[in-house]
Amino acid sequence: MNVIGGKFIPVVDEQFKIVAYEAGIELMELEKEEADFSLDGIDLSKLFANPDYFIQKLALENYRGSVPLILKADCADPLPDSFPRPEGVQIVLLLKEWMDIKYLDRVFELYAGEGISYALAENVQGVMPWPFHFNAHPEFIKISPDRRFPRNQMLIDYAGDKWALNNLFECFYKPIKDMGIRIIACDILSEEDFELMKPVADAFMGTWISEQVASRKIEVHNGAE
Repeated sequence: MNVIGGKFIPVVDEQFKIVAYEAGIELMELEKEEADFSLDGIDLSKLFANPDYFIQKLALENYRGSVPLILKADCADPLPDSFPRPEGVQIVLLLKEWMDIKYLDRVFELYAGEGISYALAENVQGVMPWPFHFNAHPEFIKISPDRRFPRNQMLIDYAGDKWALNNLFECFYKPIKDMGIRIIACDILSEEDFELMKPVADAFMGTWISEQVASRKIEVHNGAE
């Protein structure tokens, strides 16, 4: 039987050490896995009308990890005051890709002093047009290994050419890393994706990563290392 359940999706470094979790929902087979937080009793029509708020609230109520928790954030009110703030947990809000500086200023003002940081994701074309803020850089930036993106095709074409790979790194990624921003390669579906993104990413997530974490028993499920 397939059901929709809440999951804490692992984000790992190159050595498969957990560096963060991202809260989300997945279609699961009950016989094979359990949800990290249940959606029982929730009106699914309302859930899919505005999933960010439902997932945020349930994830915050059920999270027991010690690494940062990444939450997708609705643009109207990124994290309502009524939602819990787990003690000792760094909350990272994954903000929408199209937001402008004025909106980011509002987010920073709302959560000043709370220690809440944020993350951004590239758009569907694989372009990185993020509005970096002068005083508050993102904690993470999420990129995709999609081979249709010219940037990733260059990673394939330059494999084995250290000089060309270094130039690509200097142009696309070093300015981001120099600001202390960590790059997460998301949608890692295979070892091939993982190897493709290793030269440029600091962390990785996706179905293949989750399978590796489970098979290697890297971390107690939904707990601290």
